[in-house]
Amino acid sequence: MTSDEFDDRRSGANDPSGRPGGVSQDDEISLWPLFRTIWAYRHIIVVSISGISSVFLLWALSAYAFQPVERQAGLEFRFTFDGADAGVYPNGLIFSPSEIIGPSVLTEVFEANELERYATYESFKSKLFVLEENMQLELLDLEFQAKLGEPGVSPVDRAALEGEYLTRREASRIAQYGLVYSSSSTASDFIPDTLLNKVLNDILAAWADQAVTRKGALTYGGNVFSKNLLLEEFTDEDDYILRVDILRGKTNRLLGSLAQLAELPGANVIRVGESQISLPELQAKLEDLKLYRLEPLASYIVENGLTRDADGLESYIGNRLFQLELDHREAEGRAKILEDSLSGYLSDRARETGPDGMPSGSPLDGVSTTVLQPLGDSFLDRLLAIADETEDVQFRQDLTNRIIEAGQEIITVERERGYYARVGELMQSRSGSLGRGMSTEVEARFETLYAAVAQRIEESDAIHAGLAAQNLSPRTGLFTITSPFSVAARRLVTARTLAPTGLFVLMVSIMMVPLVCLGYHYFRREVLVTRFEGLQ
Repeated sequence: MTSDEFDDRRSGANDPSGRPGGVSQDDEISLWPLFRTIWAYRHIIVVSISGISSVFLLWALSAYAFQPVERQAGLEFRFTFDGADAGVYPNGLIFSPSEIIGPSVLTEVFEANELERYATYESFKSKLFVLEENMQLELLDLEFQAKLGEPGVSPVDRAALEGEYLTRREASRIAQYGLVYSSSSTASDFIPDTLLNKVLNDILAAWADQAVTRKGALTYGGNVFSKNLLLEEFTDEDDYILRVDILRGKTNRLLGSLAQLAELPGANVIRVGESQISLPELQAKLEDLKLYRLEPLASYIVENGLTRDADGLESYIGNRLFQLELDHREAEGRAKILEDSLSGYLSDRARETGPDGMPSGSPLDGVSTTVLQPLGDSFLDRLLAIADETEDVQFRQDLTNRIIEAGQEIITVERERGYYARVGELMQSRSGSLGRGMSTEVEARFETLYAAVAQRIEESDAIHAGLAAQNLSPRTGLFTITSPFSVAARRLVTARTLAPTGLFVLMVSIMMVPLVCLGYHYFRREVLVTRFEGLQ
């Protein structure tokens, strides 16, 4: 350091303003000494900032290059069976997308592909998940929020928009799904892409197969009978009237099953078998079999006293009449309870309903036709009111249907009571025991009826299977692939995450390095001044 420079620094140190010439701080505040000092250290500042930037760049490159990469392999698909958006299979059983990665499905796929070579079952299972996406619903919500937020929307227009929203939302409920396998590229349980593609497809295929074979997803529910309904029910020791009555009871069950089948779409037009029999024809044949052959055979047996145990037969008829009396009382009691429940519910709703037809105390009560409620509250409240009205209608309809069913049950029980009462009357006027020839005739007639009922059961099964094939399997299966297998590498550290950090480091360096240089400069100057004064 030159003597002139030292003198300047000394005079600056003695002057509060830091300026040479002894200018007072009260007269002027100058930043010139700071800029002059920074300029003197410019090479050090540039080298320091460049060094810090280089160190950060090297760290960023190493972090990016050596970080574990998350590999996500996916297969996009959607469900194609009716009821998927409502969470039910076509046969009415509850459905959930999580069933696709259920234990039974994954175990089958894991063993079939011998994945134990790559990973344990628990590790394989923990890396699978199902994603659901429905961009249409999200866009629909945004669209109607914007429409309802426009100024000047009248209550009538608002109601029309809300109705349109509900309709379009119902039509946009089909969601897109993705079956995803997420793993690390550096993990020891790495599965090759080719095999992983096969595994994901196998998972969907195994789920569909189990849904069809184990849950009957593509078959209708309800009571479906086979020939097992008739097997090992009759012995030679059974009384004839008992054997006929058992066969009559099974015929009634089969008729009930056909009545359920008749409610399915296309049930009355489908034809099956070599004879091309239809469901109405099958019902008519069974009813004729019951009315004109089974019941007359029972009367024939009783009138002619063809029984091994007359007292036991009389006790059996009495027991059936007693059981039917209990069933009749139960059906009447159930109908009465349902009717009272519906009447009480309607009375309560009438008291809760205001003069405008809306529930009193609802969010829309007292809303002026010229004053609009805030967008969010009004829209949500209206949706809740509509949902409440829908639930009310469904509840009343359900109660009404149950009342009708109870009434039909009463009619059926009364008919059965009439049948057994008639059999009881015939028993009182029966003749003596029959000869062997008449017994043989009854056996032959019973065997013919048995075979006829067995044939009707086969035809019933054929109609059920035909309806399921026609209504539930018109498509390629339970699902369809909407996007091919793909693999994406996901990194936690990316250029997008590193850029803000690098900019922050650079800004801090630009501020801190000059400050450090200034601090070093003035500290060094103070030390030199102190030493010089000590020498004097």
